[in-house]
Amino acid sequence: MSDRYATTSALATLVAKKLQYLLKETKVTQVSLARFLGVDPPAMNRYVKGLRMIDFQSLFMISDLYLIPLEALLRYSYDKFVRYVTRELSEEDFEKVRWFLGDN
Repeated sequence: MSDRYATTSALATLVAKKLQYLLKETKVTQVSLARFLGVDPPAMNRYVKGLRMIDFQSLFMISDLYLIPLEALLRYSYDKFVRYVTRELSEEDFEKVRWFLGDN
């Protein structure tokens, strides 16, 4: 396996952990997020498990939905990401996400 694929795999795993965290914290289902992104639920499941790297359009949409910089999704370590989310986002923000996605 080339270094390029190892890096992509590591990035997919890191983004997956962040997606899992966001879904858990906002109490949003994978199905609702998949519907918002316009992807099928099995694809969303692969993204959340880190089996496949999510496409950039979906990352932009998640960034906008959760009011999180794209850099946080792609470059921050998991711990730094969690600190950012807990510092910058409130339960009210999470409720707005749930309402927008119809998961309230």
